[in-house]
Amino acid sequence: MIQFEKLRLSGFKSFVDKTEVEIGPGLTGIVGPNGCGKSNTVEALRWVMGENSAKRMRSGGGGMEDVIFNGTSSRPARNHAEVSLLLNNSSRSAPAAYNGADQIEVTRRIERDQGSTYRINGKICRARDVQMLFADTVTGANSPALVSQGRVTAMINAKPQERRLVLEESAGVSGLYVRRHEAELRLRAADQNLQRVQDLVGSMEGRYNALKKQSRQAQKYKNLSQQIKELEITIAYLEWRIQVDRVEAARKTFAEAESQVATHMTTVVQLTRTQESQAEDLPELRKAEAVAAAALQAHKMELQMLEDKERDLQNQLDEANAQLEQTLQDLQHEEQSVGESAQIITKLEEEERILSESRRNEESDLVQKKTIKEDLETKVLKLESEYETFMQKTAETRASRQRIEQQINADNSRLAVAQERKEKLVEDLSRAKSQFENNSELDDTKSAIVLLETQTTNLRTSLEQAEQNYTKAQEDLENARQMRQDSEKRKNEIETEIRALERILNADTQNLFKPVLDDIKPDKGFEKALSRALGDTLMASKDSNAPSVFMDYGQDKIDPPSLPHGAKQLEPHVQAPSYLARALGFIGVVDTEDQGNEIASSLKAG
Repeated sequence: MIQFEKLRLSGFKSFVDKTEVEIGPGLTGIVGPNGCGKSNTVEALRWVMGENSAKRMRSGGGGMEDVIFNGTSSRPARNHAEVSLLLNNSSRSAPAAYNGADQIEVTRRIERDQGSTYRINGKICRARDVQMLFADTVTGANSPALVSQGRVTAMINAKPQERRLVLEESAGVSGLYVRRHEAELRLRAADQNLQRVQDLVGSMEGRYNALKKQSRQAQKYKNLSQQIKELEITIAYLEWRIQVDRVEAARKTFAEAESQVATHMTTVVQLTRTQESQAEDLPELRKAEAVAAAALQAHKMELQMLEDKERDLQNQLDEANAQLEQTLQDLQHEEQSVGESAQIITKLEEEERILSESRRNEESDLVQKKTIKEDLETKVLKLESEYETFMQKTAETRASRQRIEQQINADNSRLAVAQERKEKLVEDLSRAKSQFENNSELDDTKSAIVLLETQTTNLRTSLEQAEQNYTKAQEDLENARQMRQDSEKRKNEIETEIRALERILNADTQNLFKPVLDDIKPDKGFEKALSRALGDTLMASKDSNAPSVFMDYGQDKIDPPSLPHGAKQLEPHVQAPSYLARALGFIGVVDTEDQGNEIASSLKAG
């Protein structure tokens, strides 16, 4: 068994100065009055053995830092406390890790706000290492071998389980139990880690299955994308063939037009000769044409004057008829008003007669019924007021009747004047019509006018039909545009979905391979043109294991098709490796979008 030799204290509780206690073989006793520090030496032994409970150290419950000397009225407080225990290992009974030295020194040091540090033979170690060292030597901070105040009474009153701990401590197996407890804790932690690993494996299997499904879907969409690209190439080839056929048809049409032009040129030459032969007769014909034109102009002016006069007479006649109808309507209305006024007057006269009779009856009743005069006086006053109102209405009716009669007389005068004017206008119109119909020189002019009117009607009908056809064509064009927009929108959606799926497919591998984009350096302002031209191929790699590979077929000089006038090559504005020369040589750049749309039709194949 290891022998304790010395106990060194510095700043621990009441041992403010460095103090060294010799512990010899056999029995060593410390004698002194109360408060001299006898119990502090036992607490120092327990503290250096790894005691971590401040309550058991009788530090007052404020924390382990309370073991540091707190100062007195004559001495300042210390900032640290240190206890060292020197063990004699000459019998080589210490644990194997520390059995190489004759002496083992265990030191514990505590500083304010920094915690405790442990050392074994000057080397920093854990509290667990110190506790295991003393457990293997059949002692420790909680060992029953350390009997403090009240400990004997606790031993007498101990339970069987507590006594078992004492026996195990005496038998020297407490270290095994400590190691067993530590091993159990590690096994529990390992078991928890295994359960966590199983959970992670389960979640990773689910994720792996989902990724496999996504991979299959991505492969499917990749195949569809390849098919779409092949179909687009086929469509482009068919469109190119259609354009070639159109060019051939245009050439044939041009040849036919040239032959027709030659034929027409021959006819023009013959007509020119005929014109020259007839040019000699042209002056006499022009003179005759001038005379006929003058006569025609005179007839036209005369016809225009007659038409204007007829139009004026017709307008006057229409106005007279309208005034006559209005006068007849006014006359009918006035006659109706006169009839209604006569009825009203008759009715008023009848009411006046009735009121007169009623008044006479009331006067006779007034003589007979003087007893009820006061009751009927109010009614009489009311009847008098009504009579005055009736008389006033009667006067107003008479005045209105007089006004109506005056209006009727005025309307009759206007009607007579309108009838005279109508008769005069009818006579003038008849005379103008007879003059117009008896003029035999204007028959040809009338026929020409009728013919022109017929032609005008036909032209109007044709114009209406053409406008209807134009409206229908516009509707068809608008429907076709709408269908084209819907198709383009659907195509863009499909292309966007394909690109998204390709990005998902290449997401796991795109960071593993260097893209060719890293080797390309465009001039300032040409970044967007390069992106539009090469698109997703910029993310391809030179590595043959990459999903998308840029192959190098050597630096043989190629002759790309010439660009239309106004376009310039993109290659001089991009610093790129030689294997991109084939791709950049077929790309042109224009300054504006309108310029590109204008020259796009003249691009050659490739």
